[in-house]
Amino acid sequence: GKFMSQRKALFVFARTACLGMGIAALIAGCGGGDEPVELSIEQAPMVIANTVVLHGRSFVPNGSSCPASSEYVIFGALGPNTIAYQNTTTGVDGPVFQDLWVCNSAEGRSMTWTSNPISLVAGVNVITVTMTDARRSSSASISVRNPG
Repeated sequence: GKFMSQRKALFVFARTACLGMGIAALIAGCGGGDEPVELSIEQAPMVIANTVVLHGRSFVPNGSSCPASSEYVIFGALGPNTIAYQNTTTGVDGPVFQDLWVCNSAEGRSMTWTSNPISLVAGVNVITVTMTDARRSSSASISVRNPG
């Protein structure tokens, strides 16, 4: 009687605790062992008036948080990071203009970014974008042809 009730209560508690830990591990893992997301640049950017605006994806920085909400689209708060571009052909560099993280989406393991307009010289310009947070850094480069 009493022993079985205590045993059943302990089993229910243990099962609930394990389920809770499993959900917490799934949320914290954000993909559970998948390959790490690296920075990427969308190909074939459009050159307008000797400038180009680049777009891409990157990993979500350490320390980011996703608020609990029932909204269809939830923008997460990004942890401390820097994301910048450098036109290695001209030596000009600058910050990325915008970075967004839709944390409850199918693509929730990555964020999107957009550069400021980047000045180009005539010919091929090699542009590198780098993102760094407290734990890691990731870079990607693209060659952009400006007919001048």
